[in-house]
Amino acid sequence: MFIIYFRRLSGESLGSCSKDELEKIEQEIKLSLATVKARKNKLIQEKINQLKLQEKNLTNENAELIKTREMVKNLKLSNPPKVEPEAAMEGEETPMFHL
Repeated sequence: MFIIYFRRLSGESLGSCSKDELEKIEQEIKLSLATVKARKNKLIQEKINQLKLQEKNLTNENAELIKTREMVKNLKLSNPPKVEPEAAMEGEETPMFHL
């Protein structure tokens, strides 16, 4: 019985169906299609929401990284590395070599 019903829903073995049976099958197919479309739309909307949240998180992370980069840049500009002048010319003794 189920096999016959499934075949009819899939479009097979419709030759022996009455008009009323065909209309019933059509309505069942429409209902099934509406259910499938609703489920698909729900999944798409969930994915959109997930991606929007991911975008928001990445935007926030990017803003924090930009702030950090600027802070490091400003720190380097305000505290440049101290370069020691050359202690002595070649051949001269430096305090480091005295015992």
